[in-house]
Amino acid sequence: MKEKTLMRISLIGSIVSLIALYILSLQIHYTAHAISDINEGMLGRTVNVSGTITDIRAHKNGHLFLTIRDDTGTIKVVLWETLVDSLKYSGMNISEISRGRRIRIIGDVDIYKGQLEIIPKAPRDVKLLP
Repeated sequence: MKEKTLMRISLIGSIVSLIALYILSLQIHYTAHAISDINEGMLGRTVNVSGTITDIRAHKNGHLFLTIRDDTGTIKVVLWETLVDSLKYSGMNISEISRGRRIRIIGDVDIYKGQLEIIPKAPRDVKLLP
């Protein structure tokens, strides 16, 4: 085959593969966890938790630090500035992230200064609940 034909086949195959991966990534669902179930053995794993925001602190750089509580415990959630900006661009009113509001977070378990925390990566990982 000619080099030009091989290039076209490779390009089309790559584009189709990327589209398929994107569609599959939208189908991933994470099992909901009680906050008390999250432990150091889960570091680096992605978890899904829901709870009520009991504390919120805004950093001067634009980060938001939340504490969320469910019936079993509390955990910190870190929304980095880039994610906060992405949430704004996706149409979320950031002022609705407030004490007493229910929220669902999908994110990676991390530890900072001896305390477990969850760090969501994308706007779809943060959802305000009714």
